[in-house]
Amino acid sequence: MVGSIGHVVVQGVGWFFLITVMLSGLSSADVLVLLGTLALAETISTVFEYPSSARRCLSTVTDRLGRVLFLWVIACILILILHNFQLLVFFRGQGFAMLAVLGMALLLALMKTIFGADPHGFVGWLISTRHFFIAGALMAVKAFGTLTVDVALAVAMLCQLCLLLLLFRQFQNRLVTATDFLPARDFSSGLWRYADLMIMPCVLIGSEALIYLFARLLVEVVQAGVALLGARAISNLRSARELQDRSEFIGLAARLNLGTLLVGGGISLGVLTSGRYIADAIGASELSFQPVLLWLLAGAAGPMLFGATDPILRAAQIRFPLIFLPTLMMALAWVAVLSTPVPTALFMAQVMAVLNLSASAIAALILARKIGVWPGLSALMFRQIKLI
Repeated sequence: MVGSIGHVVVQGVGWFFLITVMLSGLSSADVLVLLGTLALAETISTVFEYPSSARRCLSTVTDRLGRVLFLWVIACILILILHNFQLLVFFRGQGFAMLAVLGMALLLALMKTIFGADPHGFVGWLISTRHFFIAGALMAVKAFGTLTVDVALAVAMLCQLCLLLLLFRQFQNRLVTATDFLPARDFSSGLWRYADLMIMPCVLIGSEALIYLFARLLVEVVQAGVALLGARAISNLRSARELQDRSEFIGLAARLNLGTLLVGGGISLGVLTSGRYIADAIGASELSFQPVLLWLLAGAAGPMLFGATDPILRAAQIRFPLIFLPTLMMALAWVAVLSTPVPTALFMAQVMAVLNLSASAIAALILARKIGVWPGLSALMFRQIKLI
């Protein structure tokens, strides 16, 4: 009881300090927008975390994390649909504030869900003091530059992200084991794989949506073929990893990368050839359909260019890129698509291609540094695999 009252007092003082800093550098209208955004993010995070905390004794951290992420995706879809139809009066002309609500709500919910097993311990108290960190950062920004609503929201998100990363780094013993994180890892990867299909209804209409949908369904054939190949190889990779046979693991990974290029490249050529017939079937011009298909295929070519990073990371039990890379790329996709005044199917395909290739390149770099698996066909140049 005393601990709960103490948390309330600390958070109340933190809010008072934060409001004081805001009033010293922003107008009353800007302070209202900023406070409303922060308060809404706090409320949504509590709603996300409540079903998990209510069943804390009956479920694992992975179960609670899965529920939080699922509720966050639902909230993203609902809020963005309402924003698309201009039904959110508070966020009219404040697009970044809407994104900040979703971002901060997710960060807070993750902190409470993963590290909230002992709310009255040191970690619980550290989370309760987050408003002091935000206020201090705002004072620093105000001292060296101009403080605006968007800058203040960006600083608030950055502070909470840094706090979450600090908790991950300093209190890893509170995290679940690698095996318990598998469902969350699969959830993040699957969520990113179909993120564009969740974004599409919010930004594309009419023929643009139709073109993107059918081009995306064609590219799904390529992704499914590559995923199937990786699923068949992952058991051998895990066996080599468990036997601590590094050379065998690297050799299997290099052969998987080569097979991914051959299989994925062959399927891609077939999909590219069939694109003109699909365009005719849906009544779209080839000039408008083919560029979208080409860009989506370029994004799906990540595993062919940089290697089958996903199954190799799974077999090597490197969790960080499997969980956080998809989440980061999904957030960037929302920001990029919503930042353009008139989104088109081609622009959305280009965004997804760049982000998919970036995620594959980063994952390949992590594999090269941690394990020594060279990206894609570069293994041939370094004689990690022999064709004859």
